[in-house]
Order: sequence, then C-alpha cells, then structure tokens
Amino acid sequence: MMSVQPELGLMLLVIGLYVYESSSLVFCNQALMGSGWQTGWDIRFGNASLSFMGKEICIAPLLRPFSPQFIGTWRFEAEDKSQNVVQTQWNPDLQKYKALTPFVIWMIAAAFVVLPLGLFSSLGELWILLACAMLYLGVIGLLIYLWLKRQTFKLTTKEFAGIAIEYLICTPFALNVIRRLSMLEVVSEDIECIARRMQTPEQWAHTRIQMLRRLDDQIAYETEDSARSARLTNHRKSLTEVNPS
Repeated sequence: MMSVQPELGLMLLVIGLYVYESSSLVFCNQALMGSGWQTGWDIRFGNASLSFMGKEICIAPLLRPFSPQFIGTWRFEAEDKSQNVVQTQWNPDLQKYKALTPFVIWMIAAAFVVLPLGLFSSLGELWILLACAMLYLGVIGLLIYLWLKRQTFKLTTKEFAGIAIEYLICTPFALNVIRRLSMLEVVSEDIECIARRMQTPEQWAHTRIQMLRRLDDQIAYETEDSARSARLTNHRKSLTEVNPS
C-alpha cells in the first residue's frame, strides 16, 4: 500500500477541512446565493445525488471565501397571486462583511502560502511555526473583532462562544467565517423573485433550468389529478415563459 508523506497528509487535511466547512446541507427547495465575480448573483442548488438525512450537499465557491453566501428558500408551488401577497424585497448588507476580508486574507496566506513553503521547501520548521502563529493570531484578532461587533452581526453570546471554541480548536474553519456568518441571516424573499431581480440574463437562464428540473421531480412524485400537481404544473408553465410577468 502506498504511504502518504506526513507533510502531504497535513496539507491535504487543511484543504479537506476548508472544503468541509465550505459545504452546507440544504433542502431540495433551498440554495446558496452569493454575488458573482463581476455582476449579478450566483444561485447554487444542492447536488441531488449527494444527500444526507433528507438534505442535499451544496458546496460554496471554493475560490471566493470573501463572498458572503446566503441560504434562500424557493416555493415549489409559487405564491397565490389572487391573494395579493406582497413580499418584502431582500437587500443584504454586504458592506459589514468586507471588514472581515483582511482577517481572511491573512489566514489564507498562512494556510496556503506560508505553511506549504515550510512543508515542501528547505525553509523548514521555522516557517511551519510561523504559519501556525499567523493562523492563531488571525483567529484571535477575528474573534476580538466579532465580539466587539456582535450586535452588527446579530450574534448572541452563545453563538459567539460556539464560533470561538470551534475556530480555536480547528483554525482552518475560520477561513470560512464570512460564509458562516452570512448563512445565519434570514432571507425574507423567495429565491425565484431574487433571481429574476438580481441575476444577469445568463445567470437567470441557468437558474431557471435548475428550477425546471426540480419542478419536474416534484410533479413526478404527485398523482396527475391532485391539486398540488396542478399548481406545480402551472408554476412550471410560468417559468417557461420568455417574458414572465
């Protein structure tokens, strides 16, 4: 059996913990939402083939730890327009998360630049110790900032304590602090409304395809003459319209 070098094993562990913390379990009518590289918003549903306890695994963009990710919900049967339901338009405060970016950059540099140099070059143990020191300094600075700004992020003392213990025990988890905090926010608007309003035409086209597939799955589970099947079918028709109202 081929053995794994300790240095490579440690690096793979750090990467694995980062990917693990970037993953979320969402219901089939939920998705991760985050701002795109340049314009619009990315909406990611979970992977239906990878499910656990009735939820699907959804992985946030691994190369964008600075992008807040919000969990939104989509109504399969849509709103009943005859009841004149008015949704509150959701406008997230992205500015407060930008203050956390320097901490994330510092910790990413420690985990994915300084640590590999210490592990795989002649720089050796001093750089490994430097990486560990940088990670813990970054975590401590981050936790101090979160404590001072806990009202801004709507963190209870219990929630902060849980985050602090987790990050001090497993520092790579702290690289995803922006996503972790943003996912705690409540999204008041339906995903479909957000997608129509905030996505570019190309992004909306991709999201609509994902929605149609999920509606097809829901329709397949229903009997043809059921009331829910009729509502799902009508919703599907509205999604296929070129210029829906």
